Amino acid sequence: MHYQGPENIYWLFSSSAQSIAALIGFITAGFYFVLGRYDNNTTNDSTLDEINQEVQRYLFVKVRILCGLTAISIISSLALVYVNGFDFQFKNLAVIVVSLVNIITILWAIFFVVKIIDPQKINKAVDRLLKTDKELLKPIVDTKIQKVAISEFIEVFTSFEDSVRTICSQFKLNNFLSVDSNKAESLSLLIRAMYQKGLVDSATFNQMNEVNKIRNLIIHGEISMIDKRIFDMLITLLEKMISIQIK
Repeated sequence: MHYQGPENIYWLFSSSAQSIAALIGFITAGFYFVLGRYDNNTTNDSTLDEINQEVQRYLFVKVRILCGLTAISIISSLALVYVNGFDFQFKNLAVIVVSLVNIITILWAIFFVVKIIDPQKINKAVDRLLKTDKELLKPIVDTKIQKVAISEFIEVFTSFEDSVRTICSQFKLNNFLSVDSNKAESLSLLIRAMYQKGLVDSATFNQMNEVNKIRNLIIHGEISMIDKRIFDMLITLLEKMISIQIK
């Protein structure tokens, strides 16, 4: 190899490495700001708990890919700048490959920003969660399964939630959670507190979390009917909560 030193490659790939690093730094800073907004939304509306967790999980996968592309882009650009002063057989191919990596990184960054500001991201997260919850999805595709109207489910769930909050108040679980007593605690936190205090067993704990998740998806998703077995499970849970309450 011998020294060539074309200034255009020096300028192009040194500046692209700096520009991409600055761009991704700005985007990731904005991303963590958005995560804080999601947490605030969950605090204000506990029905968004599982949905916001799904949104954050989905975006985190995307930001990991973005960081990986950024690392490859910056390292390859700087490596090309370093070897630019030498002539070697595949130099033109290396320039093309590194240029493509930089373009892909920038396009992925744009795609990521679009995903962050997508006004439909809540609905899309609900759809993804519904696809993972086969028991909730069955009534939509299977006409043979007994179904219950959402309004009936919500009515019973309201009684179930009131019972859970009454129990937590009677057993002073609000103090156990170390939260502001003037705030309406997330139902999922109260369910966890009941389990940790030994008021419910692991099977009941899992069922309580499941019906709470279903309620949240019902509120934010387009669901009109659910499996009657889920409704029966909710009634059984309500009866258990009533039996736990201090008389």
